[in-house]
Amino acid sequence: MPKAFIQFKNLGITTITDLQKHVSKLRFASQGEVDQRADGIPALEKVYGKFNWKSSKVYDNSLKYEVLKNNEADVAPAYTTEGQLVNKDQFTLLEDDKQVWPPYNLAPVVRDNVLDTNPEIAEVINKVSAALDTETVTALNAKVDVDKKEYEDVAKEFYDSIK
Repeated sequence: MPKAFIQFKNLGITTITDLQKHVSKLRFASQGEVDQRADGIPALEKVYGKFNWKSSKVYDNSLKYEVLKNNEADVAPAYTTEGQLVNKDQFTLLEDDKQVWPPYNLAPVVRDNVLDTNPEIAEVINKVSAALDTETVTALNAKVDVDKKEYEDVAKEFYDSIK
């Protein structure tokens, strides 16, 4: 589920409240499910009011940044850690200023029997977990999605940097 909206370039909109004020002039690049899911547009509309977009078309999620760059839409739902969001000169991540969406924090999950058998991994997992905040995860995703590095290399480089 997306935690935010992104917009192409700077339209002077920084929050979802700002977005709501201009929604009738904006084209929405939906991924379909966000329109229907209880924790998507319906949840936002309960708090922010109706989202009557100038137009709304459904696109594959993997195309949203191209759709925005190609001026086919102005706004799209996003996950806050998507690699493309490092391009702050092109995309603005809007603040959910009324906090409809809860924080989506990372948390390691390991079966007890794995920890019982390998107790030494708890320290490693906790160290990695402590180093992964939204900004770091976004930067790591950018190395894969934007810079086209192999995810295994990015993960190893990150792990080596925090050892």
